[in-house]
Amino acid sequence: MISHLRLPVLASLLAVSTVLWPAADGPTLVEREGYVGTASCRACHTDQYSAWYGSPHRRALAEAGWIGADEWRVQLDAGEAGWTVGKTVRHLPLGADASAAETLKIDEAPQLLERHWARPGASFARDCADCHLGDWSAANASAQSLEVSCETCHGPGARHAEWGKAQMMGRKIDDPEGTKGWSRLMFTAHFASWEVDEATGSAKPRELPSAREQVDTCLRCHAMNDGRLVDRVMVEGERLDALLPHLPLDVEPGKLDLAPNAAFELSRMHSAGVACSDCHDQHSGKLYAPDDTLCLRCHDGGRFQTEEHKGHAGDTAPACVDCHMPRAATGARSHLLIPPGDPVAALLGQPDACASCHADWSAEERAKALAARPGTPRAARARDVLAVDDPAAWRKLALDATASPMLRAAAARQGVRDASAEQLASLLGCDEPLVRLATLRGLRAGAGLPNPALLAPLASDPLRAVRVELGRLVEGKSVEERTKLFGDAAAAVEAAVREAASAR
Repeated sequence: MISHLRLPVLASLLAVSTVLWPAADGPTLVEREGYVGTASCRACHTDQYSAWYGSPHRRALAEAGWIGADEWRVQLDAGEAGWTVGKTVRHLPLGADASAAETLKIDEAPQLLERHWARPGASFARDCADCHLGDWSAANASAQSLEVSCETCHGPGARHAEWGKAQMMGRKIDDPEGTKGWSRLMFTAHFASWEVDEATGSAKPRELPSAREQVDTCLRCHAMNDGRLVDRVMVEGERLDALLPHLPLDVEPGKLDLAPNAAFELSRMHSAGVACSDCHDQHSGKLYAPDDTLCLRCHDGGRFQTEEHKGHAGDTAPACVDCHMPRAATGARSHLLIPPGDPVAALLGQPDACASCHADWSAEERAKALAARPGTPRAARARDVLAVDDPAAWRKLALDATASPMLRAAAARQGVRDASAEQLASLLGCDEPLVRLATLRGLRAGAGLPNPALLAPLASDPLRAVRVELGRLVEGKSVEERTKLFGDAAAAVEAAVREAASAR
């Protein structure tokens, strides 16, 4: 066993979270085909490598006794070894198959246990290794690297290395799609592609590439997901082939910060094409600026750094993030990026920004103070319909191709209620896969089983997550009942049921 941490180190660590993995149960490192390793990346990308080297990604898994720049240490009994998961430390070891409830001292920092170990019985191999190791394979407990490496996010780099060598040698290499040999396009921060719109004071895109591939890559780890669908979740298929995502209303009120995909993907910024790397350096993980300077890269200070906009004067004025990204009880900032008093805040578990400073005011007093502020009234937002009981409006939003996919999914999940067969057909046949998935989840949550003819095509959906949702919806029926219901599509439906059973 690991001994109790010695003071004064212990006092510094009580507010943070760790998981330890005995070295004897550690992962096997293997050389996977197509990978070249971070040392190869360093040769050409020295600045990016240096930024990554000091990042939490490199320290996602480390030997016990070293935590990084802080030099905090785990005090181990003589002869013991272990691993630290994350950048901070907790007392007790967590074996590959151990229950979190049995091994973590939750009395020290229960709010952090909630944040990182929301599911009872979580274990490292099952619930952590995908994102704390490079290309983890659950099937044989092996990984490409003991960190979140360059290739964890960018994909295997051998073809890119070949492209780079050809460039240096002056050889032309066939690259018709301009991918430079990458299988996944994690384009760099595209701030230069934005310009401030004088009419609104906020940035608008200028020749902006799609941010979805980058955001989907980040959210394979920086999101709570309902299950893993493949062995190697960081490299196999699209996000909806690898993972079952949380949808906004799947998250318990007050815990939305646990599911950044259900938060950021509902925001206007996501709808406008903002990517993670517009605010965060994707190699160091740090924000480009620590204060309002970051926001003023895209938002006009003359319009938004004013008493009229902030509602506070001088030194009492809050930072942009205090109002638009308030902290939840866990300490995480919400990525919904909505203003105080937004009508969907309570529905989606958004922390009350005003309560952070005015906890002694009642909800009615805070609402009255917001209403009394000068300036232009807040414009209506598409997401506002989520806060009203109007299934028809929800369905209309779900089918609105101009809205963000996750917002449409939130609307679809609610919009199944009282839907006609024709309306369900539109939702289940929608081009946006998140809408199809959310409709199935809404049916499973209580709307019931519709006409099987509407469901049958989804048994052959190109994305595994959709097929798994269908399998979960019908798995309560016997094989005989499913065969009778689905006729010629029964074989595909049975395959979906098997996929649902194998999802973890």
